[in-house]
Amino acid sequence: MAIEKEEVDVAVIGAGLSGIDAGYRLKEMTNLSYTIYEQKPVLGGTWRLFTYPGIRCDSDMYTLGFPFRPWKSNTSIADADDIAKYIEDTAKEFGIDKKIQYNHKVIQASWSTKEKRWTLKMEITDGNGNVVSEKLVSANFVFACSGYYSYDEGYYPDLPGAKDFQGEILKPQFWPEDHDYTGKKVVIIGSGATAVTLLPNMIKGGAKHATMLQRSPGYYMLLARVDPVARVLGWFLPRAFVSWYMRVRNSIRFTVFFVLCRMFPSAARRIIRFLTARQLPSRIPLDPHFQPSYNPWDQRVCIVPDGDFFASLREGTGDIATGHIDTFTKSGIRLKDGTVLDADLVVQATGLKVQLFGGCDLIVDGRKVDTGKKTIYRGQMLDGVPNLALSFGYTNASWTLGSDLCSQYVGNLLNHMQLNGKKVATPRLPKSKDKEAPTINLNAGYIQRAQGIFPKSTGEWPWKMKDNYIKDYFRTTFGDQLTDIEFA
Repeated sequence: MAIEKEEVDVAVIGAGLSGIDAGYRLKEMTNLSYTIYEQKPVLGGTWRLFTYPGIRCDSDMYTLGFPFRPWKSNTSIADADDIAKYIEDTAKEFGIDKKIQYNHKVIQASWSTKEKRWTLKMEITDGNGNVVSEKLVSANFVFACSGYYSYDEGYYPDLPGAKDFQGEILKPQFWPEDHDYTGKKVVIIGSGATAVTLLPNMIKGGAKHATMLQRSPGYYMLLARVDPVARVLGWFLPRAFVSWYMRVRNSIRFTVFFVLCRMFPSAARRIIRFLTARQLPSRIPLDPHFQPSYNPWDQRVCIVPDGDFFASLREGTGDIATGHIDTFTKSGIRLKDGTVLDADLVVQATGLKVQLFGGCDLIVDGRKVDTGKKTIYRGQMLDGVPNLALSFGYTNASWTLGSDLCSQYVGNLLNHMQLNGKKVATPRLPKSKDKEAPTINLNAGYIQRAQGIFPKSTGEWPWKMKDNYIKDYFRTTFGDQLTDIEFA
């Protein structure tokens, strides 16, 4: 098999929101060459991967959009196709699309201290997963913008008795194209954003009835798809100003909401449950279906655009069940409390499989890096690993708010290195700060399952994840950028 070779200053992994953001910052802030390597045949990341009914963003587009190309629509909660087109248009407008190489999957990244460079081993596919050639890329700096979950597999625990079920079992991450579920009774296993999205949209798409089956309840908040503030301001103010204002407003608004939930969890819990109760029909009690065992923002709060999920419950075409699965039957699911849910189709919306750096192996001077034993630096670099950054957004706010700060930091770091004649930048954890704290302060299942993958944290800046956009913005813009970095 032929092996291609090429060199680049900065190798960017992934052409989703983070990768396009990184391309823009590298182009505008540095004079270094870069190439974006994308394993899929199209750009867009998440918004081209998932195709299940109703797939949309769980954050508002004013903050999820790029700060250098603001979201100009009044639609705050956008569908996947609109988000993907927005990413594509942005890439074309700034010439970033010409820097993308598709069907390139990075399987190994190896650092040589002697050569002061990374070597990336890649598989080039035909777009259908078949490997047609290999490539070795030599890069001074690697910027992983591939998110934190696997494109190739999700988290799908075994379903007891599933082999006896005579209907279909589908997985949202691998939704069949043009799948027809018209007239079918559907059970959706899960309680997160995917399940809350699927229920009303499958009913809208022709399902006879849909039930969301959850083991444990979550918190839900209504948000208008079309922001009334943006719509009113757009009547008499320039669109660019409205977009800027909405980004600032929502960044502050959701940061304050998160902080208040953490400071006053009992009050936040009562308010959210009170607002939820107002949306429910009399046939569905608040408890146990909307009585979480945790406080708000111990896990993500699900957004319900225009209250569509609750509207389905009120109309009687949607339902909710809380309990543990005993076994599948030929025609549905039996719970441990004896409840039987009839189903022609079951959707297993049980979560994601976490991975970092696009799933590639990291090797430094011949030794494989165990990311779970490393400590995170500024929420994006690893202790003792040279010239490597990870674009990681927020789990408690819009992803792009955090990933753009990562890109800006990388641009500043590379400029400092070039200006001072340094080829290597390595975070070094001082012994005085060698203590552990939660890296991501959420107890969601996918976070807990990834404890051996996520780097550790000290809980003190700069050796922790970003968790407050307002603080992190000032740290990145005005704070010390070089604390605990060793240059060579």
